[in-house]
Formats: sequence, structure tokens, C-alpha cells
Amino acid sequence: MSVGSRPDARLFTGSRGGRISTTVLCDATHWDGVVTELGYEHLRHHGLRHTGPT
Repeated sequence: MSVGSRPDARLFTGSRGGRISTTVLCDATHWDGVVTELGYEHLRHHGLRHTGPT
């Protein structure tokens, strides 16, 4: 599947059309505050990618 005019075009992009970085994602979701409030300070967003295939 391709999106846009290029077969290697990104499916999701930032507000200016660029790559969505980890920093932008964490800031947009208030990651640090949420995991602290829930008591899961050990939880890292990178580890969540492993839950997708399960």
C-alpha cells in the first residue's frame, strides 16, 4: 500500500509534514506525567511496540 505520490511516503506525519519524533509523541501525550500519576514510572513507550503483535 502506498500513500501519496511516492510508494515510500510516510503514513503518519507531523503537523509540518515531517517525521513524528519520540520527543514530539511524548510531549503530545503527556507521557511522563501520565505514567507517574499511574505509578508506572518504569514503563517506557518503546516497550509498547512489543504489545502490538500479541
